Parts: sequence; C-alpha cells; structure tokens
Amino acid sequence: MKRYAWATVIGILVIFGTAVYFGLREEDRYQQTQLAQQQAADNFDLQVKCTAQAEKALSNFESEMSGYHSFSEENHYNPQFNQCYVLISYLPNISSGQDASKLPSNYEDLLDAYGNNDLANCVFYLNTPPYTADKNSSCLIGNNQATYQEYISFVSQRMERNQ
Repeated sequence: MKRYAWATVIGILVIFGTAVYFGLREEDRYQQTQLAQQQAADNFDLQVKCTAQAEKALSNFESEMSGYHSFSEENHYNPQFNQCYVLISYLPNISSGQDASKLPSNYEDLLDAYGNNDLANCVFYLNTPPYTADKNSSCLIGNNQATYQEYISFVSQRMERNQ
C-alpha cells in the first residue's frame, strides 16, 4: 500500500510541476508580447517625432543651399543608433552659359536631424565617362574621405536599407 501512496505522491508532484512550468512559460510569453508591443509603440512615437524634426532640419538645410534644389528627401528613426536621420538628394541649378558636363550631376547628404550635422555626403559626376557612381563620386563620412562603397554602407546602416 505504501508503494502506491508514494507513486501517487510522485505522480501528483510531476503533474503539479509540469503545470507550474507551463504556466510560467505562458506568463513569460505574455510579458514578452507586452514588451514587444510597448517597444513598437515607442518606436512609432519616435518615428513621428523624427518626421517633425526632419522637416525642420530640411528647412534649415534648404535655406543654406541656395542655388540648388532638392529632388528627394527621406527621414528615418533608427532605434539601433537612437538617431533621426535625413537623407537629401539634390541637383545644382544650372544657369545659361554654364557647361553642365563640368558640374556635378547631383549631391547627396545624410544629416543628423536633431544636431543638424552633415554626417556623410557624396558628390556625383555622372555626366562624364565612365557613367558609374563608384568611379565618378567624391564622398565624405564626417571629415574623412570615403569610397563610394563605404559611403553606401554607412548610409544603408543608418537608413536600415538592404545593400
């Protein structure tokens, strides 16, 4: 009889332990879901703030860049760097009498929207052979000369693009 009593006690303990284990796992999943939802809400809020700040940074940038006109602006909040970035592509205004083949075809700048700092930029001379960006560009990351590939990598990481 004692043997059956011990088997019953062990069986009850196993069932109880299993129930507790799976109950805790369910609680962990619930907490993880809540945390993920909160992070998504926080990221959305930061992206909205980034958009508003990017508009201010773009306005400042454009007021300093007379003689050019932008043709593409993009902003992005990057949670990995906790930064708001603005990527601006723009063209020089060409006056009559200027030789367009001697001017850059376009420019690109990556700005920190909150610091309004120019983090990286590239000048493209695509109107002279060879007509490829990797051969006809002059790029900077910060104040350091960079290759076109280094520039693209830097921008892609911050704008979270696949290369």
